[in-house]
Amino acid sequence: MLTGQYFDISGSSDAVAYAGLASGFSPNSNGFIGELAYIPFGASQAPGWPWLNARVGLQYTYYNKFDGTTVGAHQNNTLFLHAWFAM
Repeated sequence: MLTGQYFDISGSSDAVAYAGLASGFSPNSNGFIGELAYIPFGASQAPGWPWLNARVGLQYTYYNKFDGTTVGAHQNNTLFLHAWFAM
């Protein structure tokens, strides 16, 4: 399964609340998230179905803007490998 989305986070500037941000006072960020996931027990023909559930995924977050600035935004890109299991 392949999914993707665009995100855009915005907020008002506040010199006190956001003093530690790289941009100096703005929480605005935007970018893209893409995820590749595999669900091994997702069909009725799978062994263990419907009692076993699992999902393994790889997610990448790409920033165009981070904390109100484009300078150094790509340094915050992340790669996340995750798995969950349920019975």
